[in-house]
Amino acid sequence: MNTAPKFAYALIGLFALNATAAPTPPPPRPHVDTSHGVVIPDEYRWMETAGKAIDPWIDAEDAQARATLDALPGRAALQDRITELWRTGSGDVNEDFIDARGGKTLVMDYSLDRPRLAVRASDPSLRILFDGQSDGPDKGASVRRAATRLSPDGRYLTVGLVERGDARPRLRIMDVSTGRWLPETLSQPLWADADGFYIAWLPDSRHLLWVRNPTRTASTPEGAREFDGHVYLHRLKTPQEQDVALFGRSMQPELASSDTPYPAVSSDGKWAVVRVRSAASRALWVAPLKDGQPTAPFREIIAARMIAGWGIRGDSLWALIPDGAPRNRLVRIRLDAAEGRAETVLEGDTGVLAHLAVAADAIYLGQRDGAISSLWRLLADGSRQPIALPRSGVVSDFAVGADGRGVRLLLESALHPGQQLTVAEDAMQALPASPPPTGLPTELDQLSVSVVHAPARDGVLVPVSLLHRRDLKRDGKGFVRMDAYGCFGTSTELAYDPATIAWIERGGIIAVAHVRGGSEYGSEWHEANVARGHATASEDVVDIVEHLVRERWVAPGRAALVGSSCGAATVGNAALSRPDLIAAASLHVGGVDEWRAWSETASGARSVRDIGDPETALGVRRIVAASPYHRLLPGVRQPALFLFNGGNDYTIPLWMGAKFVARARAKAGVGSGPLLFRVDRDAGHNGPATFEAQVRVHTDDLAFQLWQLGHPDFQPSKKSDPESRRKLGSRTRRLELSASQDHRGSQ
Repeated sequence: MNTAPKFAYALIGLFALNATAAPTPPPPRPHVDTSHGVVIPDEYRWMETAGKAIDPWIDAEDAQARATLDALPGRAALQDRITELWRTGSGDVNEDFIDARGGKTLVMDYSLDRPRLAVRASDPSLRILFDGQSDGPDKGASVRRAATRLSPDGRYLTVGLVERGDARPRLRIMDVSTGRWLPETLSQPLWADADGFYIAWLPDSRHLLWVRNPTRTASTPEGAREFDGHVYLHRLKTPQEQDVALFGRSMQPELASSDTPYPAVSSDGKWAVVRVRSAASRALWVAPLKDGQPTAPFREIIAARMIAGWGIRGDSLWALIPDGAPRNRLVRIRLDAAEGRAETVLEGDTGVLAHLAVAADAIYLGQRDGAISSLWRLLADGSRQPIALPRSGVVSDFAVGADGRGVRLLLESALHPGQQLTVAEDAMQALPASPPPTGLPTELDQLSVSVVHAPARDGVLVPVSLLHRRDLKRDGKGFVRMDAYGCFGTSTELAYDPATIAWIERGGIIAVAHVRGGSEYGSEWHEANVARGHATASEDVVDIVEHLVRERWVAPGRAALVGSSCGAATVGNAALSRPDLIAAASLHVGGVDEWRAWSETASGARSVRDIGDPETALGVRRIVAASPYHRLLPGVRQPALFLFNGGNDYTIPLWMGAKFVARARAKAGVGSGPLLFRVDRDAGHNGPATFEAQVRVHTDDLAFQLWQLGHPDFQPSKKSDPESRRKLGSRTRRLELSASQDHRGSQ
């Protein structure tokens, strides 16, 4: 068995002398997979298990990328501007709402330019509960919001913590009145998705539900550590070992190991609910609660391709599902019936029924039409009442009001910070939950949002949202930076980000492509991508860029793409297919090797339905076709590529980006653009852990694209020091020779 080579790229600072000199990639090793007759070459497979042996090369790549970007003339000013905009661009808004229970409001405070968990009660003053930069055993940890929740009486608080990015997740519990931690720490909660892990308080405020893999040990393979999730009942102030499993494969054998459970409790406290995410469907399981304890086993109530929202009132469960309705339908199921049947209450018509909150007074629904949302309530007699929003935007995060009546939601738009809104019983208008921000950047007054519909190659009109100056001249001279995702029925938004002002100030346009694979137009929008194994989303991206060129929003070669996670596969495939049209692509924490993702990562098996089933020949071909790694062919021109990966990413391991870079360097044909690989060892799937690191990576990304799109302020100087370049070349050759000798000796 071959051992991993030992590379001798030790002098990282060497690469700062010549920003154009990239480290020689690790050598390939012949390897081929054959599955259902499909031959899949993977000459860098060995890098997946190379461990620390490839760290010097990865560090050298990062150093070379930083040196290259630091040398760009406009980068320093861009970083200063982004820092300024992120620190002041939200006006006087220094808080993000997290939860409200028991007369208390939980927020994330940013008044000191770093996130601190805080609470506000009847006293309007803010009390800090947790600061990850303070001393103590949790110093350096960051908070995961999905698990950070107040108990129903407001006395206790669960805090989801992760160490160094996404590594070592744990759940701690605090007594809010004293600010002291309870003795237990719940370790290794199941990492459910990009939001982290989830908990649910029971009505007695002494018990909670959480999820973990009962068989996980230190030797559990990376691809299986987030599988086999079981829901456990935990009693406060008792050790984790005494927790009781309530739900999972050991009790529901029909579940698959890759199914992910999400615990919840109905707003009236009468039902425990587990939402199960499977590769091909979603389901809701319920169990009755009495005195805060389940009184019967869980039973499956509803299963559907997707569940856009659900809620319980009395003995009825209400849910938004797509089955039989392309724009979703609201159904009602009686929980007190032995076999509850789904009764259709209404179907989406002018828009997609996308959000739901079932309150005591009414049912509140959010409807989406492409990139715009509306809000209304459904009364007991079936009539609908529209509820006015303070501005145009997209609504999300629906929750029943703290007293069980009304609704609380988030309104987001490109020209205004995301704002929590509340709707009181019988109110006809949504009102801000806190005073509106003041002191927003005056530059926002000069910007406008346009929604353009681009014809795809099959004739479908695909919307794209554009943020630009009001006085923009459509002469093709601007620079477009377009984000796309197109996965798992998740809609994308043109959300507020003050840093975009820095791009627009330099002649740019910000775009979000609402490609198929999301759910902007309901289940059919999602299924149009699923039916072709993710190909439609990437083709939509190309078709949108071509339309923007025809309409003179941009010229060929002046468009750049950005995609994260699954979105990196979407834009990576689009850019690799059309380097003549798309000059650059930024792939953040990207699922760029889908063939290995499905078997070797915690998220891969959950992608089977959207991308391809590895148990069929068609599925294998679709998985490989969706993988940018396998589109890297010898001698083919590549666009300019910027990759960012984190060392503590629970979803996409660092080796995936490293493999892509090694193969891209080895295969690049004549005319290929530069390839830069930025790595933050402390970052997780949600990016860098600190404000400074976030600013730096975002600046690097924008500067790289402005450089490749031809912005005059970002073109490197042609002056160079011939002697430094000669010395660098000599030392680089010596290091490469040493690495090659180490490699030969390790065979």
